[in-house]
Amino acid sequence: MPLNIVQEGLNSKNWGNVLANQAKTTGWALCVGSGISRGAFPDWVTLVHELIKKDGAADSNCRLLARLRKAFSLDALVQAAQNRLCIDDDNFIFLIRDALFQKIKAQSGHDWPLIMPFQREIRASYGSVARVGTIDLIPAHGQVTITSDPPDAEFQLSNPLHKWSGNLPFQMDIPTGDYQLITRRNGWELNTDISVARGGITTNNVEFPYGSIEVTSDPSGLLVLNSGEEIGKTPLTLRVKPGQYTLTASDGENDLLANVSVGPKEAAKHAFVFHYGTVQLSSTPTGATVIRKGKEIGKTPLTLDHIPAGDTMIELQLQGYQSTNVSIQAVEGSTINLSAKLISERYFQAMKQAREAFDAAQFAESQKFLAVALESEPNDPVAIGLQDEVSKASLKAEEAQKETERKAEEARKETEQKLAAGKNLEYENQFQQIITSIRDAGIFADYTREYSLDFSKVWNAVIKTLKQQGDKSVNENFQTGIIVTDLTRHGLIGFPHYDRYLLLLERIDSNTTKLHLKLMIYWVDFSNSMNGIQRPQGGAFYQNRLNDFFGKIDRELKTPSK
Repeated sequence: MPLNIVQEGLNSKNWGNVLANQAKTTGWALCVGSGISRGAFPDWVTLVHELIKKDGAADSNCRLLARLRKAFSLDALVQAAQNRLCIDDDNFIFLIRDALFQKIKAQSGHDWPLIMPFQREIRASYGSVARVGTIDLIPAHGQVTITSDPPDAEFQLSNPLHKWSGNLPFQMDIPTGDYQLITRRNGWELNTDISVARGGITTNNVEFPYGSIEVTSDPSGLLVLNSGEEIGKTPLTLRVKPGQYTLTASDGENDLLANVSVGPKEAAKHAFVFHYGTVQLSSTPTGATVIRKGKEIGKTPLTLDHIPAGDTMIELQLQGYQSTNVSIQAVEGSTINLSAKLISERYFQAMKQAREAFDAAQFAESQKFLAVALESEPNDPVAIGLQDEVSKASLKAEEAQKETERKAEEARKETEQKLAAGKNLEYENQFQQIITSIRDAGIFADYTREYSLDFSKVWNAVIKTLKQQGDKSVNENFQTGIIVTDLTRHGLIGFPHYDRYLLLLERIDSNTTKLHLKLMIYWVDFSNSMNGIQRPQGGAFYQNRLNDFFGKIDRELKTPSK
């Protein structure tokens, strides 16, 4: 007997179309073993042919299809499909129905709605076609009831396909599925998810877990504010959502603040109690205007009554002086004395400019401004302290500057010396060539002196001394520092001698000059010749002449050599 399949949500015509469209992908058992008549599935031969081609175990010979058509009825082919799967009737029907249904849902691009159950009796006889007719499908639905505590909350119930909103309570039959429920009351929002089952009843009561604050005061009847907004006078009870609240109680002149925390369904309490004290207020200079809570209440000296115990802030104003905020610590039942010193505008501006100049390392300017500040406020410890800081910083900066200059001078001298060393080597070579070219020059010793003076001064002193001695230069070059004198006779009567000066002045740096001297002295020997023979002179006479020359140079330069 052929298998009969009932698929929720599909009538017989649709069922046949679905099978025809899905034939190539749903397999032998799904397409051939569907248990549908030839009328509902007219192209079963083509489907069987496709399945044979895809079934590796079947004979690929096309004559198999012809043999199947001639030898077997549709019912036989259906039975063959079931036997091939080796499952019973119920599982075979379920397999075909579920596989095809899920595949169609996936290809449709969206989920199919559930359908309310339906049942219809069909009578069929052998050899005839039973007409099922059109089945009207009703989407699945369930009842939902939503309430709130308190009952006046706004709500929104929605999913991608449906949406309802308004005020609770709410009751309605709606399509099955999952929904998001949002409820709001006085700016308080709660979210939850609910599911509606087919034929079921879903009930949800949204509770807003309000807490409360009972506010009292001594004295009573005080104005109460919540975060700056007036909410009534004491005693009163506030219904609030859980959280922390800043409450203020005011007696018209004074305020008391309190932070109160409230948990879900918690009944919190707070009592404001005012304790008053007295303050005797004075200022230097006197006559300052006293301002409290933006209102002028008198001029100093002033007695302040009815001041709450604890911290109270007032402001003092006087022309030519900085506005000054003063904190008052009143004591319950007591009188305290409080004096405030006002800061003059002149002092304030001078100190401000002094600090700015100090920060900019303009220490001299800072000292000028500090002098003005101390003139306005003599012996002011703040100004004196800053003055000391400026002096120390100035001294430190001067020392740092001197150190920088010293290092720069050392670097400059080092550079000069390096440059001079190269030139001096060149000039020394020239000087040595001159010495080599003069007979007997190698016999006499070399002497050096160093002067902490620039080259020009030493050069001029040497030239002047030679001229005063009557020595005539035959080679005098300022650039190379070389001076060579002619052989000059001295002491014409008595003990005649001849002198020759070979000098080299070296530029060590801009403030240092080195003098090289080879002094050649000859005495005249008349023992073997009437004309006399020049012989090299040494001993004490030579040393005296040498010291005499260097002494003249030192006196001319007014500084001893090294």
